[in-house]
Amino acid sequence: MLVYSQSRVLQAGSEHDSDIISIAFSPTGAYLASGDEDGNVIVWNVATGDKMAVFHDVGAVASLLWAPFNLRTLFIGRTRGFGSFIPDILVKDDDFEIKTGTFNVINSMDLDGATRVLALAVGPEVHLANASGSSGDYVTTRVLPRPHNHPHVHARVYVRPRTVHLQRGAGRLIVSYLVHGIVCWDVEQETPLWQIFPDPCTIGYTAVSQDFRLVFVSLMGGKAELYHLKDTDRRPRISVTYQQDGLDHSTPAHVAILLDGSAIACGSAEGVVRVWDAKGMLQQELRPVEGVNTTQLIAAQATRHVGYLASVINSEAGTKQNQIFVFTSQQDQRLSAVFIRHVNIFSRLYLQESVESMAAFAVLHLYIISACLVVFLAIVFVRQPSVWNCVGPITFAWSSVLHHHIQNGMLMAFAYGTLVRKWCLKALRDASLGLAAMMTELANANEAT
Repeated sequence: MLVYSQSRVLQAGSEHDSDIISIAFSPTGAYLASGDEDGNVIVWNVATGDKMAVFHDVGAVASLLWAPFNLRTLFIGRTRGFGSFIPDILVKDDDFEIKTGTFNVINSMDLDGATRVLALAVGPEVHLANASGSSGDYVTTRVLPRPHNHPHVHARVYVRPRTVHLQRGAGRLIVSYLVHGIVCWDVEQETPLWQIFPDPCTIGYTAVSQDFRLVFVSLMGGKAELYHLKDTDRRPRISVTYQQDGLDHSTPAHVAILLDGSAIACGSAEGVVRVWDAKGMLQQELRPVEGVNTTQLIAAQATRHVGYLASVINSEAGTKQNQIFVFTSQQDQRLSAVFIRHVNIFSRLYLQESVESMAAFAVLHLYIISACLVVFLAIVFVRQPSVWNCVGPITFAWSSVLHHHIQNGMLMAFAYGTLVRKWCLKALRDASLGLAAMMTELANANEAT
């Protein structure tokens, strides 16, 4: 059973003057991006709650997407038919554009990490874009045709795609439309493979599992349905109520599939995020603050050890009290197969994250690691004097440099209190001097023999 507990509150009001309308976790859960109606994008460190980067441009931030092939590549979809992507959020020098050739809002985006094809829901159209070889910008190359109407609707109805989900390899694309149901497209042939019309047929948002087995959709009216795509009849396996009667049903809530299908979650207009298990049984109600608050915007991400779930509560205009609540859940060992499948998708990113963490630790503790390494080498050389003829002069020079840095007090930042700092400095200085003297004696002895 999944149990989420609140781990952090991001006080986003000082950074977001207007309503937050989009959030997204990075693939490994290290970062959370949030965008507002004024065009501001804030990137947060999930573990510490620190603000890592700020981006601003004209137009509301309608959608956010992290690239599946890099730890810190962020795509930003805005109004007026354009967007941008930043290759590295910590390096703000380079950013590229997303050009759709329209003036419509980019409501949703998804990217295939293998082919680098970008799918976009742009106004009434679904675009497929590729990176331009000369500029690096993403430019629309194809537009999918109009989907079929509901069998009982014969008039020409306005098309409005809500969300797009691109399968790995860019072979299939699942698009949810406001009133045209859920359509799975063959990307190469640009033809629909199947189409689902929920009841009621007005769709809010959808979430698709990593393996393209499950589709979870929120509907106008406070109902949400879970579909298993292997079912030939395309009927919902689970139907849940995410919102009580009598509340505002005009604005749909965002949905999330947790741990690749072991649970589902949905926001609501009453300030509650509800979590159900795979059988549709209500497991938990997360209410960050008391009272009735709109919590329709949520995002989720599963990592190796922790499951993340974030929700947004926007305050009244002008109060600057917008908040992002981050919930965490320790993973159940019985779900190891789910995580192995999920981790394999982003294995290279986890490796990159681990290497960067180890490098940061090494830089932070450089001098302590160097001192330990010198002691280890000295022990090895005592046992194998013949090795000293090759590496002795280099090691002696390194020890002298280390001794010089220690004398200048570069290790004082790692001590606590005046007495401890003095003791550490004296002990390390004496140890370095003794080590340098021992290596000098070894060198002289080797030369004499």
